[in-house]
Amino acid sequence: MNVELTEEQKIKILNSSDVYMVMKQILMRENKIEREQEHAWCVCLAANNTVLNIEMDRTATIIKFCEVPRTLKEIMDFLKLKNRKHFFESILKPIIESSILKKTIPDKPTSKYQKYIAAKSNQDS
Repeated sequence: MNVELTEEQKIKILNSSDVYMVMKQILMRENKIEREQEHAWCVCLAANNTVLNIEMDRTATIIKFCEVPRTLKEIMDFLKLKNRKHFFESILKPIIESSILKKTIPDKPTSKYQKYIAAKSNQDS
């Protein structure tokens, strides 16, 4: 999800306080319930350190959300997405294929009880 920035938000980033100021304004746009959710954000800077764009990293958000087993519907609801086929093929399947996310019932991939959980990294072992 890309965020529309105002000209005032396309500032030169000199330190973490500058990032905090811009992100605080962006996060205050979200409704109160969404502010309580954890998201991963990417702040893209130009060579002169001015903000080019800010986007939410869906993969990191999904991984964090799936620290406990979640159904496909739960993940889609969390991200506010509607198109099940597109979500699975374009977003979830590549994450599963990269072994970042695992199926809880790998032997029955189409089970109605299927859930997805973040794979433990080697550092977690």
